[in-house]
Amino acid sequence: MVKQIHEALHEHGILLLDLKFSDPESDYLLNITQALTKYHSHNPPLSHSAICGYFWDVKPTPASISIPFHARSQTTNEFPWHTDCSYAKEPPRFFGLHVLQADRCGGGILSVLQLSKVLHKLGKETVMALCSDEYEIKVPLEFANGVEMVVGSILSKAALDFFDQNTTTRTIETEPRIRFRADILKPLTQRADKALEDLNALLAEARDDGSDMCLHLDPSVIPNGTIVLLDNGRWLHARNQVKDIERHLRRIRWDAREF
Repeated sequence: MVKQIHEALHEHGILLLDLKFSDPESDYLLNITQALTKYHSHNPPLSHSAICGYFWDVKPTPASISIPFHARSQTTNEFPWHTDCSYAKEPPRFFGLHVLQADRCGGGILSVLQLSKVLHKLGKETVMALCSDEYEIKVPLEFANGVEMVVGSILSKAALDFFDQNTTTRTIETEPRIRFRADILKPLTQRADKALEDLNALLAEARDDGSDMCLHLDPSVIPNGTIVLLDNGRWLHARNQVKDIERHLRRIRWDAREF
C-alpha cells in the first residue's frame, strides 16, 4: 500500500484515502509518512509544536479571537490560494489532512488547483519574472523564529523549462514548483510586480463559479475519515469561510526540501 501511495503522489501529486475505520489519533496518517521516509527516501515529518508533535489541529480555537497573531488555520476565516510554509527556505514537499469532522453547515470547502494548469494560462514572460529572485517573502509573525523575511522566487527555476517542447520527460525532482501566499509577498522590481498581478488575477479567476480549473473537495468528496495527501509544490489549495465551529482536520507535513 505504501508503494502505491508513493507512486500516486509522484505521478499525480494528490491522493484521497477512505479509511473506513475509526482513527481519532490519526495513527494511520503518521504511519504513512514514517513508512514513506523509511522505504521511499522521503524526508521525515516536520514537528509542528511541542504539544502536538508532528500534528497540527486545523480547527477554530478560542485563542484565535483573543491573541493578536495566530495561525489562520485556527480561525474560521477564508484561506485564499496558497502553499504551506511558503516563507520557508525548505518548505515541505507534501502534506496530509485527516478529516475528523467535516463542516456540516456548507463552509470550509477545500479547493485545490494544479500548478500545471496555472502555467498553461500564464505567458512565458510572466513565468520568467515569477522565477526571478525578485520577491521579498515575509515570515508571518506567528511563525517568526528570528527570521523576518527571505528573498527569492515564487516559481522554481524548473518552470522555465515548462514551455520547452523538447522537455518531454520530467521527474518529481524536476517538476515546476510554486511557493505562494499573496499577503506576505512584496515584489522588488516593476516586472515582478506585473507578474504577481497577472498571477493573482488568474488565481481569482480559478475560484469563480464557472471555472473548471480547480477541484472543490466538499464533504461529499472528503467525508469524515478521509485522508487527503497533496504535493505542496505542484498544487495550491484554498478554503472558503468555516461555518461549523466543530470542523476539525488534522494536518501533517513532511519531506522538507530546498525550494
